[in-house]
Amino acid sequence: MKAEEFSLQQVDLRRLFAGRQELYAKLQAHVMHELQSPLLLHYSGANIYRVCSRIKTAESLLNKINRNGYPHTAQALDLITDIVGARIVCMFQDDLEKIHNYLCYCGSFVLCSEPEAYLWESLPWVTSEEFVVEKKASGYGAIHYIVSLSEAVAGKREIANIKFEIQVRTLMQESWAALEHTLGYKNTVPERIRGYFDSAAELLGVLDKAFQRIKIQKDQLSGEAGQCLPNRGELLTLFTLKNLYFNCFGENPPPGQITEILMGLIADGYQTISEVDRLIKDETYKSVIQDVCRRMLKRDACPLDLLRWLGAYRRCNDQDHAKQTIAQRMRELREYQEKHTQEMLTEMLSKLGEEALAGEVRNAAQVSLKERRVLICLNGEAETETAQLQACADKLLHASRQLFGPITQVEIVGS
Repeated sequence: MKAEEFSLQQVDLRRLFAGRQELYAKLQAHVMHELQSPLLLHYSGANIYRVCSRIKTAESLLNKINRNGYPHTAQALDLITDIVGARIVCMFQDDLEKIHNYLCYCGSFVLCSEPEAYLWESLPWVTSEEFVVEKKASGYGAIHYIVSLSEAVAGKREIANIKFEIQVRTLMQESWAALEHTLGYKNTVPERIRGYFDSAAELLGVLDKAFQRIKIQKDQLSGEAGQCLPNRGELLTLFTLKNLYFNCFGENPPPGQITEILMGLIADGYQTISEVDRLIKDETYKSVIQDVCRRMLKRDACPLDLLRWLGAYRRCNDQDHAKQTIAQRMRELREYQEKHTQEMLTEMLSKLGEEALAGEVRNAAQVSLKERRVLICLNGEAETETAQLQACADKLLHASRQLFGPITQVEIVGS
């Protein structure tokens, strides 16, 4: 490639990047709105020190494109997944897991790939099945997530499919990264001074563990002293609610819905996870929810049902009052979900009909959450292959479950 040609292409990329600045700024604003929400700062269970974000400079972007050998085309900007980047700095090692749970279950983000964990030492919850685990030669430590905004947050905006990076670090790891950046050894460390870097990283790792142990001891002492306020490990948070769900029902909760239930429980006055645990194991309460679900939904109660109606149950005077109140709330929720699901599936069918099935899927769908199924109606002359239809059905089923959970079947019928 000639130098003149390379220079012109660089100018084109600069102009393209400059033209997208407003788009990246909108994405950054939405990301910060989600990361500065009370759900993360107060109800994730994590001790957050700082949340910040940035947009790459043109120089940094071009350097990365050249370093990775990407062609100087418009697609090059889509290959760089950290043009917009955010960072969450937490106080203690166990906060990393709580923030991980928030990012995975809050419903605001979609993981685009396995998180990359650069660890000073192994953590029991970071496994090779869910993470890409590496160790930087420089001693750098953090967990990197490549994500996009969920449909619930981004909607139809242009920012919907743009990937960005969220870095999560402890305060000690943040200190190391700042020093590493100042010294200028981001990717490679000369062999002559590698030992100094290793020693410094080891010392900061020891401090990280020491502060974690101090926190654990403090929580234990608070419990032994019988203080009125619950210690942080017992507070009702996304982390403790997710763990309770798994321990009680043997599976992880659906993303998005568990955060909605958490905020509802907090609004209803629940403060500790032990309050929730005690009531969902109460046989009288379970009997009430089971009876209402069988009568209203024609099915047995599921784990989400047991959590969703705790607030309504606690405000009722007796079982009959509770059944009437929960049945009415359940009816209202089902009507809302059916309407919302109908709109979502109609839009998706239209898109799939245009893009994947060449218009052979009619722009309509029948939704029945009571029967837990969706009907896809075909045009009378359609001769679409079964494989294409099944792919369409699978997409609809996945999208429906992601949003509302209860749909278990997508059925294809002719008109």
